[in-house]
Amino acid sequence: MNNVEKLRKLLYVRIHESEDNYYYLTLWEQEVAAVCEDIPAAIAFIENECTDEELWWLGEVFDDIMEKTLSKEFLAALRRRAERVEDPKYKSDILEDIRTAAIYVEE
Repeated sequence: MNNVEKLRKLLYVRIHESEDNYYYLTLWEQEVAAVCEDIPAAIAFIENECTDEELWWLGEVFDDIMEKTLSKEFLAALRRRAERVEDPKYKSDILEDIRTAAIYVEE
């Protein structure tokens, strides 16, 4: 299983299962690892396959990803993808997550 498939499964768990059914911190760490291990694949997933809801959930770990990778390409991809989010609540939250994550590469 590649990292994008892992990430998608982890996001599915976050979206569809009760928090009682998994250990939150482990899931968080696995999401970060799946993205950080293959940034180009993560960027392709975010720009081409990721739903708005998946991106919203993934926003929780943007800070950790940026702290570990300092990837300006990943940040740029997040910004491009956020502009296509249709739900105003999701978009607002995602843009805020991006703003706080951007601190790691824009200091």
